[in-house]
Amino acid sequence: YRLCILPVKNAFHVKTLAFHGDMVYNGITETNRGAKEDYPQRSIAMEIKITKTDGSQPDLLEIHCREVGDEVREIIGFVRSRGGSLTGYDDNRQYTVAVGDVYYIEAVDNRVFIYTKDKTYESRAKLYELENMLCDKHFLRISKSTLLNLIKVNCVKPALNGRFSAVLFNEEQVIISRKYVPDLKRALNGGK
Repeated sequence: YRLCILPVKNAFHVKTLAFHGDMVYNGITETNRGAKEDYPQRSIAMEIKITKTDGSQPDLLEIHCREVGDEVREIIGFVRSRGGSLTGYDDNRQYTVAVGDVYYIEAVDNRVFIYTKDKTYESRAKLYELENMLCDKHFLRISKSTLLNLIKVNCVKPALNGRFSAVLFNEEQVIISRKYVPDLKRALNGGK
């Protein structure tokens, strides 16, 4: 997304929002998810206002729109996908792992592992159970044994034999099997 955020007293105003571009926060530019030039740019005419609160009330996202179209549904879906947690185990201790912190989930030798930026947890759930639970949270099956959090993908590049390699923000690489490449392309193109 391309966000132009202008500070105004206790709030920020955002003037433009475009798909697959650079992010500008108070003059600091960050590349969003390894954006590629071959992705089509589409602009969404909207203004976004972000107000910081004192923390005494829960966070609130309020959307004012003329109609609830695809762009608004996409924003709502993204916000909802960030919530939730999984149960992971490490050294016989139980941990709550935020779904937003998960990079990928992998089944190895009848065991399922949850990978975060720098930690690995074991899950007692089956991979297909986690897939069903996370299907609306930007997770995609990329091989017989792996679920990938698309939000954590920095870039995707071709590999050998029709496969692809996803480079994650923590610099790890995971292989996308040839069978799942069409699903990945569909997901990256907004489900089309």
